[in-house]
Amino acid sequence: MLSDALYLQSAGGELRALRFIDGALADLGVWYPGQPLVGNCYRARVTRLEPAIGVAFCDLGAGPHGILPLEQAPRSLTEGAALPVRLVRAAAPGKGPKLAPARGPAAWQEGPIRLLETKADLLARFLDTSPEAILIDQPAWKASLGEAAGVRLSPGGFSLSVTNALEAEVESLLSPRVAVSGGSLLIEPGETLTAIDVNLGSAGRGRAGQARDSFNHEVLSEVGRQLRLRALAGRILIDCLSLENGKQRELLKAAMRRAVSDDVERVEVKGMTMTGLLELTRRRGLFSPLYELLTESDPLGGRRLKLRAEAAALIRQLTAQRRDEAARPLVVEASTALLRVLEGMESWRSLTAASASLLKVLPMEESDQARHRIRPA
Repeated sequence: MLSDALYLQSAGGELRALRFIDGALADLGVWYPGQPLVGNCYRARVTRLEPAIGVAFCDLGAGPHGILPLEQAPRSLTEGAALPVRLVRAAAPGKGPKLAPARGPAAWQEGPIRLLETKADLLARFLDTSPEAILIDQPAWKASLGEAAGVRLSPGGFSLSVTNALEAEVESLLSPRVAVSGGSLLIEPGETLTAIDVNLGSAGRGRAGQARDSFNHEVLSEVGRQLRLRALAGRILIDCLSLENGKQRELLKAAMRRAVSDDVERVEVKGMTMTGLLELTRRRGLFSPLYELLTESDPLGGRRLKLRAEAAALIRQLTAQRRDEAARPLVVEASTALLRVLEGMESWRSLTAASASLLKVLPMEESDQARHRIRPA
């Protein structure tokens, strides 16, 4: 079991903060430096005006074009014009980030596309409520931590056992199934809504109404936890076990409100739909939904890690193995596509150069099971 601490990982341009309280993962953030953040201000370039739908599309210099409502824009706005904007809603699948005009000094008005003002470091949210110990795997974190107390650097990175345990925590949040109280949750996020099915399991079939009601209340705290850790947002529908009367429905809504009461993002419990589903909405926050950030649709069905996420995972794993088994020769096999991504990462080049005499990197045929593997030489 991992000790209670804030663990900070850095690999392949991917940053992770994982906070453990009472032996359980209590908070998680995964992000990439330079990703557009809500609150950032940019000097954007208008690429297209669409009066029919009342928006202007704006180039922010990276990522999808932002969407600026024309009713908020200067009336003299033309295509090709530069203007300062603020990002007010992060991009979602099929939707660019939402923008609003930004107020700032005159120097913000003209010039090339660029970031003008950035949101505070995402790490600050974790430091406000961090436990005593802050464990870091890279010296570079120290510059971001400032005067934070309790910082401990793990020389050479985290051990293989710690790395595997942290990896398993994040992997579990990418799985649709969550075991809970003898039953399970099935969490299926989509472009328009997230569906959550509550399953009592074969052992609980035929339970009396009071026991089923109790189970509903028990699993809602885990639903609230999963929403936070997975950073799910938008409309969420929960198919709880069937309820017999209106009083039970009101108690269920109250239990859901308690389960999300400490969420850092705004959550609104709407009530029950006509078909008996518990409906709520969660604001899209600083962190992108985990499934969007780390995974993509798999041509063979389901989802799989994006190449940059898999590259970061490989670097974390190899760093830990080199730390714990420094003298052991290893072979890394990776698909051609993954190798191309790795070769563009400074952390990969440094790692392979430092281990050149004990490490062989080979291309492999990508299969439906794996795009990389690490094995003894």
